[in-house]
Amino acid sequence: YRFDMQANVQSTWNRIPQNQIIMSLGYMGSMIFDEPLRKPGAGITLIPYVTSGYSQRFVENGVRIPGKPVYSNDAGLDAKIQISSGLNLDLTANPDFSQVEVDEQVINLDRFEIFFPERRQFFLENADLFSSFGSERINPFFSRRIGVTQDPSTGQNLQNPIYAGARLSGKLDNNWRVGLLSMQTARNNAIAQPSVNYTVAAMQRKVFSRSNIAAMFVNKQAFSSRDSAGAAFNRVAGLDYNLASSDNRLTGKVFYHRSFSPGGNSKAFAHGASAEYRVKRFAMGWEHQSVGRGYNAEVGFVPRKNYFSVNPYAMYFFYPGKGAFIQHNIGGAASVLWMPELGRTDHEINLWWEGNMRNTSEW
Repeated sequence: YRFDMQANVQSTWNRIPQNQIIMSLGYMGSMIFDEPLRKPGAGITLIPYVTSGYSQRFVENGVRIPGKPVYSNDAGLDAKIQISSGLNLDLTANPDFSQVEVDEQVINLDRFEIFFPERRQFFLENADLFSSFGSERINPFFSRRIGVTQDPSTGQNLQNPIYAGARLSGKLDNNWRVGLLSMQTARNNAIAQPSVNYTVAAMQRKVFSRSNIAAMFVNKQAFSSRDSAGAAFNRVAGLDYNLASSDNRLTGKVFYHRSFSPGGNSKAFAHGASAEYRVKRFAMGWEHQSVGRGYNAEVGFVPRKNYFSVNPYAMYFFYPGKGAFIQHNIGGAASVLWMPELGRTDHEINLWWEGNMRNTSEW
């Protein structure tokens, strides 16, 4: 697709109906080569690193001191091994993330934790295999939990070095995708934090034209919990069905996840469903979510528990043949949340009118 901002024209290789997103996979074309592509050979990439540092302190609290030099040295290695044209094995030992882009600084005016996206390169390839389960606010696996620990006395997050890790991810064939991830983090004696292993397994099976069924298992295992405030293990298992019709008019998702921790918490579940029907003239959708009081996904992103919510919405689109506007729509959405002990605790209703003009202005 191409955007010509001067003429306000959007061009696409294949015909994509109005009111469908321009990069929808339901309207991709087929590229046919004159001759079959040659099979790629074995590909291995090695990325080693070495760092060294020196520091010396001469003044402390305004008083000169005989500072002793402090040296720091480190080394590590990343490796990528191509198993097949669609399947890769990534290995890392003592990874260094000093080149990773920093997060945007924000002020949290919410009651809940803010989501910051993963930026470390090792976790980004085929990330959807691991992170697309559940929903945006009920995600059983959030890779940024790996490499971070918490001081039980202050509640402050601390960096937790990673010893080593491996990830196998990609396509087995046109119908199956697989993801396996295992990372081992370091022990922190200062806060009695044991060495922890994070293991994630995900498998996805294509069904019908564009839908898929996916299963996942997340395991956080402490190597020794005798001197740690945390539990010995935390596990989450789940199943998702992702719906996408061939013409992308109907999309949706259904999921059910359950957590397992020492002691066996009651109501340790999370489930939800969503659906959207979108054509040229209108779009409507529904979403509901429920998180039990005992649901505990320590390696996930679940900022709120013990609630049930519904979120319906609808929009109607107009396409004037003449005049300043090329498209506008009116719509409404509602969000209502209940808690078992308190009944309805939150609700929000929105009504809107949006318009796109020929001179690229938006209202």
